[in-house]
Amino acid sequence: MPYKDKESQKKAVREAVQKHRKGITSEGE
Repeated sequence: MPYKDKESQKKAVREAVQKHRKGITSEGE
């Protein structure tokens, strides 16, 4: 699903990365 707005895409990617990092951190990376 392509984003019309690259800023929206960057924001979505950044949020996904932050969630992923939090998951790793809570496991004690």
